Amino acid sequence: MLELLAILVMTAVVVVLAVLQYRWTAQISQSEHDRLKTQLQTSVRDFNGEFSYDFERLCEGFEIAPQAPSSTFESAIARQYLNWSKTTSRPGLVGSLHIWQPGQAQAARLESFDWRSGKFEAVAWPENLESLRRFLTQELGRLQPIISDRDAVYYPWTFYEDSPALIRPLFRISPNGADIGSDAHPSGFLIVEINRGFLDDEYLPELAGWHFGDMGLEVAIRSARPPYKKI
Repeated sequence: MLELLAILVMTAVVVVLAVLQYRWTAQISQSEHDRLKTQLQTSVRDFNGEFSYDFERLCEGFEIAPQAPSSTFESAIARQYLNWSKTTSRPGLVGSLHIWQPGQAQAARLESFDWRSGKFEAVAWPENLESLRRFLTQELGRLQPIISDRDAVYYPWTFYEDSPALIRPLFRISPNGADIGSDAHPSGFLIVEINRGFLDDEYLPELAGWHFGDMGLEVAIRSARPPYKKI
């Protein structure tokens, strides 16, 4: 009887210990799960914040005020680029700069920034930007013919994903406009072409490594539209 009682007591103790260990392991797993979930949410928020910050600074660096009829966009944009490249930590984001302006009889003129000379030069449309050419023609037709100079200064950017490129209309002040509150009309577009090689091979992997590298997770960045492509 004593041996049987001892066996029953030992069995009961083992069962209790097993239950306690199971509950303790479950609590540890849930705590670890909650910790990883919180850390992942923080990393995603920080990743989005830094990504947005870099592109916001890029857009702010190329905000061009409406130009007078006698002035040119080229010198202002070249100056803006030089100022931005000196203050940013990622100058490789910009691949090319273009100015598209419709001329007489809607004869479009494209100028590209030459990095060696520091000036804009007239060029033929690159094949990789042919779809962008059609898009800009459509966008020009949608713009209001006259807006205030203040609205022209803060006109929003458009992200053209296929190139990829940031696009913003360029405006000229009406010749007979007043100094304050004068009218402006669209005169073309500024195209800030993003360096896709730098974006895919350096910028995004570096950003993902900083914010997710110590979590022990495999992180992938993919395209936003189907067919989804892993970047």
